[in-house]
Amino acid sequence: MSQRGRMTVLQLIPAMDSGGAEYCVLEQSRVLAESGQRVLVGSAGGRLESVLSSAGVEPVRLLCGAKSPRWLWAVLQLRRLLLRERVDVVDVHSRLPAWCLRLALRLLPPERRPVVVHTVHGMNSRGWYSRVMLRADVVVAVSESVRRHLEGLSADGDMRRVQV
Repeated sequence: MSQRGRMTVLQLIPAMDSGGAEYCVLEQSRVLAESGQRVLVGSAGGRLESVLSSAGVEPVRLLCGAKSPRWLWAVLQLRRLLLRERVDVVDVHSRLPAWCLRLALRLLPPERRPVVVHTVHGMNSRGWYSRVMLRADVVVAVSESVRRHLEGLSADGDMRRVQV
């Protein structure tokens, strides 16, 4: 964090088109920017990108939601972004960006790793691929039913990091 107490927050989402997760990112980013924080939104772009810019949020093109081999390139882009922008907090809103972040963090020295928040918006499959959403410093479930669903994903049943 800078000496003035201003944080740099990165929100990760596949694209900024329309949907509940996208509007959540938009609203959170707007509130954070209004409170004086620096906010970046990493996505493949989309129709809500111009709304982000007008709210004082910096859109960053990242293909971390592409379900193709291109997401591997996004891991390196994300690593560079985290270092260059000195990101303090990353809030991830989808599984594939969460996997990209997990790999990018492994390529960073421990002292340069940001705080990781995963915001879980829905009830995805219960396989290993979804468990990445529980691997964060804080997990935010958007509803009580999503929190209950996450209990089924937790291998050890430890839900202390999950907030509703």
